[in-house]
Amino acid sequence: MEQLTESDNVFAINKILVAAHAQDDDIARRLQQRLLTDHQASLGATLVDQADHPSLASLRSWGWRDIGEVWKPAGPTVFRALVLPLGE
Repeated sequence: MEQLTESDNVFAINKILVAAHAQDDDIARRLQQRLLTDHQASLGATLVDQADHPSLASLRSWGWRDIGEVWKPAGPTVFRALVLPLGE
């Protein structure tokens, strides 16, 4: 992961919100794929509040892997760090 970060092939997704759409329940996953593909990323990375169970479940079902916890020094929130390997 350190090599990918140094090579500028990592795309971090930060605070994206997609409203549910009655005719397309897959819009959030497709938007995520498009963002990562358009930026030619080898790895996606994100932090998710560990209390946000719906978001964590969705990301994990799309292939994101949980790699640990991150504590923010300014507050009590604990985040789960997730990555999505892309390509080879």
